[in-house]
Amino acid sequence: MALPSNRLSLRRPILIGGFATLITLAVLVGSNILFTRYYLLATDVDDMQGVPYTFWVLVGLLDIGLVGIMAILVTFIVSNARQILRIRRQDSFVDGVTHELKSPLASLRLALDTLDRRNLSDADRDRFLTVMRRDVDRLQQFIEHILEAGRLQNNERPVELGDTDLIVLIDRCIAQIAERHRVPESTFTVDVAALEPEPILETDELAVEIALLNLLDNAVKYAPDTPRVEVTGRRERSGQVRIDVRDHGVGLAKPELTRIFNRFYRVAVTGRIRGTGLGLFVSRGLVRTLGGDLVADSDGPGHGSTFTLTLPAHPPAQ
Repeated sequence: MALPSNRLSLRRPILIGGFATLITLAVLVGSNILFTRYYLLATDVDDMQGVPYTFWVLVGLLDIGLVGIMAILVTFIVSNARQILRIRRQDSFVDGVTHELKSPLASLRLALDTLDRRNLSDADRDRFLTVMRRDVDRLQQFIEHILEAGRLQNNERPVELGDTDLIVLIDRCIAQIAERHRVPESTFTVDVAALEPEPILETDELAVEIALLNLLDNAVKYAPDTPRVEVTGRRERSGQVRIDVRDHGVGLAKPELTRIFNRFYRVAVTGRIRGTGLGLFVSRGLVRTLGGDLVADSDGPGHGSTFTLTLPAHPPAQ
């Protein structure tokens, strides 16, 4: 027997609020008609021009009161719906945090127990150490996402500028993602020749690295069994740098092109893909602190997605 779901529903407050609003609207219209007809019958006035000003003032006050009640009802409905959506996103975040912590910690525990209880060859020991380092990197990235999200939310993230070689940075990020997902580096098609001969940009290297790692990670994670990722970079005439990361994965519907950058928002896909819904929120926030932007484009579900990261030619003021 299935247990009842505790998931908050939007249907009930919307139905109740909508029904109450319709009743208030009906009372508003009906009261105006009844009061006018009653006054005309009681005073033997032949037309509306004979109705005194005080009558319209009283009717107007009644209308204002009823309209105010309707406004309060609509505000209540919107506030309630937002609160339920916020709770849903937070519940999804907690589920994602649980999975993101549980999986690498279990892997680390298994590797440690194996190293402690068995006489392993040097090759096996190195293999287990590699797995442990990968899990530690995964945990570190996860914690960085949470910390960066908190700093961005409170506008406390400092900008640390320095000369950054974008070609070297892109290659380093691709190598990390290839190792993390155990895919060959040939999975990534890279065309950054347009960045030469000036690949150096004064920017916050750590912020750009986090953003690129998130984009590349999603490109592989949301891809089919054989992922293909295209990375292109060029410098515009204005000096602005543009980096495109295109995948051939699940794609995005039009309404999701902006929602995916909201905190805790995750695209509804198969259950094998987990996360916290913070990656793109953090990425866009970091890029915008540098005076750039991050946008998404897609031809629809099943047609892949393109994420465009732009960075200004001149760094923002500290």
